Amino acid sequence: MKRPPDNSEHRAPPDSRRSMGLRCRVRGRAALGVPIQVPTPSVVVRFSSRGSVTLIKMPGRAHDGEDGWLVAGTGERVVVVGAGITGSSIAYHLAERGADVVVLDQGLPASGATGSSFGWVGRPVSSRLPSAPLRYLAIDDWHRIAQALPDFPISWQGSLVWGHEDPDEMGLVNTVDDTSELEPSLRVAARDVQYREQDGSIEPVAATELLLEEAAKLGADVRLGQVVVGLIEDEGVVRGVKTASEVISASVVVLACGLGSVALCRGVGFDLPVDASPTVLVRLDAPAGLVQHVLMSPDVEVRQLPNGQLLAPVEYSGERSRGDLTETATEAERRINTMLDSNDEVRARSAEIGWRPMPADGEPIIGPVPGTPGLYVAVMHSAITLAASVGRLVTAELLDGLMARELEHSRPARFRTR
Repeated sequence: MKRPPDNSEHRAPPDSRRSMGLRCRVRGRAALGVPIQVPTPSVVVRFSSRGSVTLIKMPGRAHDGEDGWLVAGTGERVVVVGAGITGSSIAYHLAERGADVVVLDQGLPASGATGSSFGWVGRPVSSRLPSAPLRYLAIDDWHRIAQALPDFPISWQGSLVWGHEDPDEMGLVNTVDDTSELEPSLRVAARDVQYREQDGSIEPVAATELLLEEAAKLGADVRLGQVVVGLIEDEGVVRGVKTASEVISASVVVLACGLGSVALCRGVGFDLPVDASPTVLVRLDAPAGLVQHVLMSPDVEVRQLPNGQLLAPVEYSGERSRGDLTETATEAERRINTMLDSNDEVRARSAEIGWRPMPADGEPIIGPVPGTPGLYVAVMHSAITLAASVGRLVTAELLDGLMARELEHSRPARFRTR
Protein backbone atom coordinates (compact mmCIF):
# COMPACT_ATOMS: atom_id res chain seq x y z
CA MET A 1 0.00 0.00 0.00
CA LYS A 2 1.59 3.29 -1.09
CA ARG A 3 2.11 5.93 1.54
CA PRO A 4 1.61 9.67 1.01
CA PRO A 5 4.52 12.04 1.68
CA ASP A 6 5.33 12.75 5.30
CA ASN A 7 3.77 16.21 5.10
CA SER A 8 0.33 14.79 4.22
CA GLU A 9 -2.28 14.67 6.93
CA HIS A 10 -5.94 14.02 7.62
CA ARG A 11 -7.61 15.86 10.45
CA ALA A 12 -10.60 14.68 12.41
CA PRO A 13 -13.47 17.18 12.50
CA PRO A 14 -12.94 19.78 15.26
CA ASP A 15 -16.09 18.73 17.12
CA SER A 16 -14.87 15.13 17.28
CA ARG A 17 -11.50 16.25 18.64
CA ARG A 18 -13.09 18.41 21.30
CA SER A 19 -15.46 15.64 22.40
CA MET A 20 -12.51 13.37 23.02
CA GLY A 21 -10.32 16.08 24.48
CA LEU A 22 -7.68 15.41 21.82
CA ARG A 23 -5.72 17.29 19.22
CA CYS A 24 -5.08 14.69 16.52
CA ARG A 25 -2.70 14.86 13.64
CA VAL A 26 -3.11 11.70 11.59
CA ARG A 27 -0.55 10.58 9.05
CA GLY A 28 -1.17 8.04 6.33
CA ARG A 29 -3.95 7.21 3.90
CA ALA A 30 -7.52 6.90 5.10
CA ALA A 31 -9.21 3.84 3.61
CA LEU A 32 -12.60 2.28 4.21
CA GLY A 33 -12.57 0.23 7.35
CA VAL A 34 -8.91 0.97 8.04
CA PRO A 35 -8.19 2.86 11.26
CA ILE A 36 -5.11 5.07 11.32
CA GLN A 37 -3.19 5.30 14.56
CA VAL A 38 -2.76 8.69 16.12
CA PRO A 39 -0.10 9.94 18.55
CA THR A 40 -2.23 8.89 21.53
CA PRO A 41 -1.70 5.10 21.50
CA SER A 42 -5.10 4.29 23.03
CA VAL A 43 -7.09 5.90 20.19
CA VAL A 44 -7.62 4.95 16.56
CA VAL A 45 -9.31 7.03 13.87
CA ARG A 46 -11.53 5.19 11.37
CA PHE A 47 -12.84 6.78 8.18
CA SER A 48 -16.14 5.41 6.88
CA SER A 49 -17.33 5.24 3.29
CA ARG A 50 -19.40 8.37 3.92
CA GLY A 51 -16.36 10.37 4.97
CA SER A 52 -17.30 10.46 8.64
CA VAL A 53 -14.68 9.90 11.33
CA THR A 54 -14.98 7.67 14.35
CA LEU A 55 -12.55 7.83 17.27
CA ILE A 56 -12.25 4.40 18.87
CA LYS A 57 -10.68 3.79 22.25
CA MET A 58 -8.36 0.81 21.98
CA PRO A 59 -7.49 -0.95 25.25
CA GLY A 60 -4.14 -2.71 25.16
CA ARG A 61 -1.11 -1.76 23.17
CA ALA A 62 -1.00 -1.45 19.41
CA HIS A 63 0.43 -4.22 17.28
CA ASP A 64 4.12 -3.56 16.79
CA GLY A 65 5.05 -3.18 13.17
CA GLU A 66 1.59 -3.95 11.80
CA ASP A 67 0.10 -1.54 9.36
CA GLY A 68 -3.35 -1.95 7.96
CA TRP A 69 -5.23 -2.72 11.17
CA LEU A 70 -8.88 -2.90 10.26
CA VAL A 71 -12.25 -2.41 11.89
CA ALA A 72 -15.55 -3.19 10.17
CA GLY A 73 -18.15 -0.60 11.04
CA THR A 74 -21.78 -1.41 11.72
CA GLY A 75 -23.53 -2.31 8.49
CA GLU A 76 -20.30 -2.96 6.58
CA ARG A 77 -20.03 -6.46 5.15
CA VAL A 78 -17.64 -9.12 6.40
CA VAL A 79 -16.97 -12.09 4.14
CA VAL A 80 -15.85 -15.25 5.93
CA VAL A 81 -14.19 -17.77 3.62
CA GLY A 82 -14.49 -21.25 5.08
CA ALA A 83 -17.37 -23.14 6.73
CA GLY A 84 -15.36 -25.30 9.09
CA ILE A 85 -15.51 -24.97 12.85
CA THR A 86 -13.40 -21.76 12.85
CA GLY A 87 -15.32 -20.00 10.10
CA SER A 88 -18.68 -21.04 11.52
CA SER A 89 -17.77 -19.75 14.98
CA ILE A 90 -16.57 -16.42 13.58
CA ALA A 91 -19.72 -16.11 11.48
CA TYR A 92 -21.95 -16.96 14.44
CA HIS A 93 -20.33 -14.40 16.72
CA LEU A 94 -20.37 -11.70 14.04
CA ALA A 95 -24.04 -12.35 13.23
CA GLU A 96 -24.89 -12.34 16.92
CA ARG A 97 -23.54 -8.79 17.02
CA GLY A 98 -25.64 -7.77 14.02
CA ALA A 99 -22.87 -7.67 11.43
CA ASP A 100 -23.59 -8.14 7.73
CA VAL A 101 -21.94 -11.56 7.23
CA VAL A 102 -21.47 -13.69 4.11
CA VAL A 103 -20.01 -17.19 4.55
CA LEU A 104 -18.52 -18.93 1.54
CA ASP A 105 -17.33 -22.51 1.19
CA GLN A 106 -16.64 -24.74 -1.79
CA GLY A 107 -18.30 -27.72 -0.11
CA LEU A 108 -20.57 -28.67 2.76
CA PRO A 109 -19.97 -27.43 6.32
CA ALA A 110 -17.05 -29.22 8.00
CA SER A 111 -16.09 -30.95 4.75
CA GLY A 112 -12.41 -30.12 5.25
CA ALA A 113 -10.14 -30.74 8.24
CA THR A 114 -13.00 -30.19 10.71
CA GLY A 115 -14.84 -33.29 9.54
CA SER A 116 -11.81 -35.47 10.27
CA SER A 117 -11.15 -34.08 13.74
CA PHE A 118 -10.98 -36.10 16.95
CA GLY A 119 -13.07 -33.46 18.72
CA TRP A 120 -11.17 -33.25 22.02
CA VAL A 121 -11.51 -29.99 23.96
CA GLY A 122 -9.09 -29.29 26.78
CA ARG A 123 -7.08 -26.68 28.58
CA PRO A 124 -3.27 -26.93 28.41
CA VAL A 125 -1.49 -27.81 31.63
CA SER A 126 1.69 -26.06 30.50
CA SER A 127 2.21 -22.31 30.20
CA ARG A 128 5.20 -22.63 27.90
CA LEU A 129 3.25 -22.26 24.65
CA PRO A 130 3.03 -18.72 23.26
CA SER A 131 -0.67 -19.42 22.65
CA ALA A 132 -1.30 -20.65 26.21
CA PRO A 133 -3.31 -17.51 27.18
CA LEU A 134 -5.65 -18.22 24.25
CA ARG A 135 -5.88 -21.94 24.96
CA TYR A 136 -6.80 -21.32 28.61
CA LEU A 137 -10.00 -19.62 27.39
CA ALA A 138 -11.26 -22.58 25.37
CA ILE A 139 -13.28 -24.50 27.94
CA ASP A 140 -15.02 -21.41 29.33
CA ASP A 141 -15.99 -20.21 25.85
CA TRP A 142 -17.41 -23.59 24.86
CA HIS A 143 -19.45 -23.61 28.07
CA ARG A 144 -20.75 -20.17 27.08
CA ILE A 145 -21.85 -21.41 23.67
CA ALA A 146 -23.40 -24.57 25.13
CA GLN A 147 -25.41 -22.41 27.50
CA ALA A 148 -26.61 -20.19 24.66
CA LEU A 149 -27.37 -23.17 22.38
CA PRO A 150 -28.88 -25.99 24.50
CA ASP A 151 -28.68 -28.50 21.64
CA PHE A 152 -24.99 -27.90 21.05
CA PRO A 153 -23.24 -31.30 20.67
CA ILE A 154 -20.61 -31.16 23.40
CA SER A 155 -19.92 -33.52 26.31
CA TRP A 156 -17.89 -32.85 29.45
CA GLN A 157 -16.75 -36.36 30.27
CA GLY A 158 -13.18 -35.47 31.24
CA SER A 159 -10.02 -37.20 30.05
CA LEU A 160 -7.43 -39.65 31.37
CA VAL A 161 -3.90 -39.07 30.13
CA TRP A 162 -0.82 -41.14 30.84
CA GLY A 163 2.59 -41.80 29.37
CA HIS A 164 2.92 -38.25 27.99
CA GLU A 165 5.65 -35.86 29.12
CA ASP A 166 3.27 -33.04 29.89
CA PRO A 167 3.88 -31.81 33.46
CA ASP A 168 1.02 -30.07 35.22
CA GLU A 169 2.53 -26.63 35.71
CA MET A 170 -0.79 -24.95 36.39
CA GLY A 171 -2.30 -27.30 38.97
CA LEU A 172 -5.24 -28.05 36.66
CA VAL A 173 -5.33 -31.84 36.95
CA ASN A 174 -5.41 -34.58 39.55
CA THR A 175 -3.03 -37.52 39.41
CA VAL A 176 -4.46 -40.97 40.14
CA ASP A 177 -2.94 -44.44 40.32
CA ASP A 178 -6.20 -46.40 40.45
CA THR A 179 -8.50 -45.83 37.50
CA SER A 180 -10.87 -48.73 38.20
CA GLU A 181 -13.73 -46.49 39.31
CA LEU A 182 -13.17 -43.80 36.68
CA GLU A 183 -12.71 -46.18 33.75
CA PRO A 184 -13.81 -49.74 34.68
CA SER A 185 -12.98 -51.23 31.28
CA LEU A 186 -9.35 -50.08 31.32
CA ARG A 187 -7.20 -53.14 31.91
CA VAL A 188 -3.77 -51.65 31.24
CA ALA A 189 -1.96 -50.89 34.49
CA ALA A 190 -0.90 -47.25 34.35
CA ARG A 191 0.64 -45.07 37.05
CA ASP A 192 0.54 -41.31 37.44
CA VAL A 193 -2.56 -40.98 35.28
CA GLN A 194 -3.65 -37.38 34.82
CA TYR A 195 -7.37 -36.97 35.39
CA ARG A 196 -8.40 -33.81 33.56
CA GLU A 197 -11.93 -33.48 34.84
CA GLN A 198 -12.73 -30.28 32.93
CA ASP A 199 -11.99 -31.71 29.48
CA GLY A 200 -14.70 -32.51 26.98
CA SER A 201 -15.39 -33.41 23.38
CA ILE A 202 -17.34 -31.95 20.49
CA GLU A 203 -19.03 -33.66 17.57
CA PRO A 204 -17.31 -31.51 14.90
CA VAL A 205 -19.72 -31.82 11.97
CA ALA A 206 -22.88 -31.39 14.03
CA ALA A 207 -21.34 -28.46 15.93
CA THR A 208 -20.30 -26.69 12.73
CA GLU A 209 -23.72 -27.18 11.14
CA LEU A 210 -25.49 -25.86 14.23
CA LEU A 211 -23.30 -22.75 14.45
CA LEU A 212 -23.99 -21.97 10.79
CA GLU A 213 -27.70 -22.58 11.22
CA GLU A 214 -27.77 -20.16 14.15
CA ALA A 215 -25.71 -17.62 12.21
CA ALA A 216 -28.21 -17.84 9.35
CA LYS A 217 -31.11 -17.30 11.76
CA LEU A 218 -29.33 -14.15 12.91
CA GLY A 219 -29.06 -12.89 9.33
CA ALA A 220 -25.84 -14.39 7.98
CA ASP A 221 -25.84 -15.33 4.30
CA VAL A 222 -24.36 -18.83 4.07
CA ARG A 223 -23.43 -19.81 0.51
CA LEU A 224 -22.14 -23.33 -0.05
CA GLY A 225 -20.64 -24.68 -3.26
CA GLN A 226 -18.89 -21.35 -3.83
CA VAL A 227 -15.23 -21.57 -4.78
CA VAL A 228 -13.30 -18.39 -3.94
CA VAL A 229 -10.73 -17.98 -6.70
CA GLY A 230 -9.17 -14.72 -5.60
CA LEU A 231 -9.31 -11.50 -3.61
CA ILE A 232 -10.36 -8.14 -4.99
CA GLU A 233 -7.86 -5.34 -4.31
CA ASP A 234 -8.05 -1.59 -4.83
CA GLU A 235 -4.88 0.44 -4.20
CA GLY A 236 -3.51 -2.23 -1.89
CA VAL A 237 -6.72 -2.64 0.13
CA VAL A 238 -8.75 -5.86 -0.06
CA ARG A 239 -12.31 -4.94 -1.04
CA GLY A 240 -13.91 -8.34 -1.47
CA VAL A 241 -13.60 -11.76 -3.07
CA LYS A 242 -14.08 -13.27 -6.49
CA THR A 243 -15.84 -16.61 -6.83
CA ALA A 244 -16.22 -18.67 -9.97
CA SER A 245 -19.44 -16.80 -10.76
CA GLU A 246 -19.44 -13.38 -9.07
CA VAL A 247 -17.62 -10.65 -7.21
CA ILE A 248 -18.68 -10.06 -3.61
CA SER A 249 -17.63 -6.78 -2.03
CA ALA A 250 -16.68 -6.52 1.62
CA SER A 251 -15.15 -4.20 4.16
CA VAL A 252 -13.19 -7.10 5.62
CA VAL A 253 -12.41 -10.58 4.29
CA VAL A 254 -11.65 -13.26 6.88
CA LEU A 255 -9.78 -16.31 5.61
CA ALA A 256 -10.74 -19.28 7.77
CA CYS A 257 -10.39 -21.92 5.08
CA GLY A 258 -7.38 -23.79 6.42
CA LEU A 259 -4.96 -24.84 3.68
CA GLY A 260 -7.01 -22.85 1.16
CA SER A 261 -5.91 -19.68 2.90
CA VAL A 262 -2.35 -20.18 1.65
CA ALA A 263 -3.06 -19.62 -2.05
CA LEU A 264 -5.39 -16.69 -1.38
CA CYS A 265 -2.75 -14.96 0.75
CA ARG A 266 -0.10 -15.65 -1.86
CA GLY A 267 -2.29 -13.89 -4.40
CA VAL A 268 -1.84 -10.62 -2.49
CA GLY A 269 1.87 -11.12 -1.86
CA PHE A 270 1.91 -12.69 1.60
CA ASP A 271 3.47 -16.10 2.20
CA LEU A 272 1.32 -17.82 4.83
CA PRO A 273 3.55 -20.59 6.26
CA VAL A 274 0.98 -23.36 6.64
CA ASP A 275 1.50 -26.97 5.53
CA ALA A 276 -0.71 -30.04 5.40
CA SER A 277 -0.31 -32.25 8.47
CA PRO A 278 -2.05 -35.57 7.82
CA THR A 279 -3.56 -37.79 10.47
CA VAL A 280 -5.68 -40.93 10.20
CA LEU A 281 -9.05 -41.03 11.96
CA VAL A 282 -10.33 -44.54 12.62
CA ARG A 283 -13.96 -45.30 13.47
CA LEU A 284 -14.79 -48.51 15.29
CA ASP A 285 -17.92 -50.32 16.46
CA ALA A 286 -17.95 -51.14 20.17
CA PRO A 287 -20.27 -52.14 23.02
CA ALA A 288 -22.27 -49.23 24.45
CA GLY A 289 -20.71 -47.59 27.49
CA LEU A 290 -17.29 -49.15 26.96
CA VAL A 291 -15.35 -45.86 27.28
CA GLN A 292 -16.33 -43.24 29.84
CA HIS A 293 -13.67 -40.57 29.22
CA VAL A 294 -11.36 -39.35 26.50
CA LEU A 295 -8.40 -41.75 26.83
CA MET A 296 -4.93 -40.66 25.77
CA SER A 297 -2.21 -43.28 26.14
CA PRO A 298 1.18 -43.65 24.42
CA ASP A 299 -0.28 -46.36 22.16
CA VAL A 300 -3.71 -45.05 21.25
CA GLU A 301 -6.17 -42.22 21.85
CA VAL A 302 -9.87 -42.99 21.88
CA ARG A 303 -13.29 -41.65 22.85
CA GLN A 304 -16.80 -43.02 22.47
CA LEU A 305 -19.47 -41.17 20.52
CA PRO A 306 -23.10 -40.88 21.61
CA ASN A 307 -24.01 -43.47 18.96
CA GLY A 308 -21.62 -45.99 20.53
CA GLN A 309 -18.88 -45.80 17.91
CA LEU A 310 -15.29 -45.20 18.95
CA LEU A 311 -13.03 -42.55 17.42
CA ALA A 312 -9.29 -43.11 17.39
CA PRO A 313 -6.81 -40.71 15.76
CA VAL A 314 -3.69 -42.49 14.55
CA GLU A 315 -0.39 -40.99 13.45
CA TYR A 316 -0.07 -40.89 9.68
CA SER A 317 2.55 -43.36 8.45
CA GLY A 318 2.46 -42.81 4.71
CA GLU A 319 -0.84 -44.49 3.86
CA ARG A 320 -1.44 -44.24 0.12
CA SER A 321 -4.31 -46.63 -0.58
CA ARG A 322 -7.51 -48.06 0.87
CA GLY A 323 -5.57 -51.18 1.67
CA ASP A 324 -3.08 -49.17 3.72
CA LEU A 325 -5.93 -47.52 5.62
CA THR A 326 -7.51 -50.92 6.31
CA GLU A 327 -4.24 -52.13 7.84
CA THR A 328 -4.01 -49.00 9.99
CA ALA A 329 -7.59 -49.45 11.19
CA THR A 330 -6.94 -53.11 12.02
CA GLU A 331 -3.92 -52.18 14.09
CA ALA A 332 -5.95 -49.54 15.96
CA GLU A 333 -8.58 -52.21 16.64
CA ARG A 334 -5.90 -54.52 18.09
CA ARG A 335 -4.48 -51.83 20.36
CA ILE A 336 -7.88 -50.82 21.72
CA ASN A 337 -8.90 -54.41 22.42
CA THR A 338 -5.60 -54.84 24.26
CA MET A 339 -6.10 -51.69 26.32
CA LEU A 340 -9.76 -52.27 27.18
CA ASP A 341 -11.72 -55.17 28.63
CA SER A 342 -13.89 -55.34 25.52
CA ASN A 343 -14.14 -59.12 24.98
CA ASP A 344 -12.52 -58.33 21.64
CA GLU A 345 -15.81 -56.81 20.50
CA VAL A 346 -14.24 -53.63 19.17
CA ARG A 347 -14.22 -53.83 15.38
CA ALA A 348 -12.78 -51.38 12.88
CA ARG A 349 -15.42 -49.73 10.73
CA SER A 350 -13.59 -47.16 8.58
CA ALA A 351 -10.51 -45.00 8.32
CA GLU A 352 -9.90 -41.67 6.61
CA ILE A 353 -7.05 -39.23 6.27
CA GLY A 354 -7.58 -35.71 7.56
CA TRP A 355 -5.29 -33.01 6.22
CA ARG A 356 -4.89 -30.54 9.04
CA PRO A 357 -3.56 -27.02 8.40
CA MET A 358 -0.40 -26.76 10.50
CA PRO A 359 1.40 -23.40 10.87
CA ALA A 360 5.17 -23.63 10.52
CA ASP A 361 5.78 -22.99 14.22
CA GLY A 362 2.73 -24.95 15.39
CA GLU A 363 1.08 -21.84 16.78
CA PRO A 364 -2.19 -20.25 15.58
CA ILE A 365 -2.07 -17.56 12.90
CA ILE A 366 -4.81 -15.05 13.67
CA GLY A 367 -4.99 -11.39 12.74
CA PRO A 368 -4.68 -8.84 9.95
CA VAL A 369 -2.36 -9.70 7.10
CA PRO A 370 0.51 -7.20 7.25
CA GLY A 371 0.59 -4.67 4.46
CA THR A 372 -2.84 -5.74 3.18
CA PRO A 373 -5.65 -3.74 4.86
CA GLY A 374 -9.03 -5.43 4.67
CA LEU A 375 -7.64 -8.97 4.95
CA TYR A 376 -7.74 -11.03 8.17
CA VAL A 377 -6.65 -14.64 8.60
CA ALA A 378 -7.57 -17.32 11.16
CA VAL A 379 -5.74 -20.63 10.69
CA MET A 380 -4.76 -22.91 13.56
CA HIS A 381 -4.42 -26.31 15.15
CA SER A 382 -6.38 -27.40 17.06
CA ALA A 383 -9.32 -25.45 15.71
CA ILE A 384 -11.82 -27.65 17.57
CA THR A 385 -10.39 -26.56 20.90
CA LEU A 386 -9.90 -22.90 20.00
CA ALA A 387 -12.84 -22.04 17.73
CA ALA A 388 -15.23 -20.68 20.37
CA SER A 389 -12.63 -18.33 21.84
CA VAL A 390 -11.33 -17.31 18.43
CA GLY A 391 -14.84 -16.49 17.21
CA ARG A 392 -15.47 -14.22 20.18
CA LEU A 393 -12.09 -12.47 20.09
CA VAL A 394 -11.99 -12.00 16.32
CA THR A 395 -15.46 -10.47 16.38
CA ALA A 396 -14.40 -7.99 19.06
CA GLU A 397 -11.34 -7.07 17.02
CA LEU A 398 -13.24 -6.59 13.77
CA LEU A 399 -16.30 -4.79 15.09
CA ASP A 400 -14.94 -2.92 18.11
CA GLY A 401 -11.23 -2.61 17.47
CA LEU A 402 -10.58 -4.38 20.79
CA MET A 403 -7.17 -5.95 20.29
CA ALA A 404 -7.07 -9.21 22.21
CA ARG A 405 -3.98 -9.72 24.32
CA GLU A 406 -4.61 -13.45 24.08
CA LEU A 407 -3.88 -13.21 20.34
CA GLU A 408 -0.72 -11.17 20.75
CA HIS A 409 1.59 -14.07 19.88
CA SER A 410 -0.60 -15.38 17.07
CA ARG A 411 -0.25 -12.51 14.61
CA PRO A 412 0.64 -13.17 10.96
CA ALA A 413 3.17 -10.34 11.16
CA ARG A 414 5.61 -12.63 12.97
CA PHE A 415 6.27 -14.31 9.64
CA ARG A 416 6.81 -11.13 7.66
CA THR A 417 10.24 -10.93 6.05
CA ARG A 418 11.87 -7.51 6.32
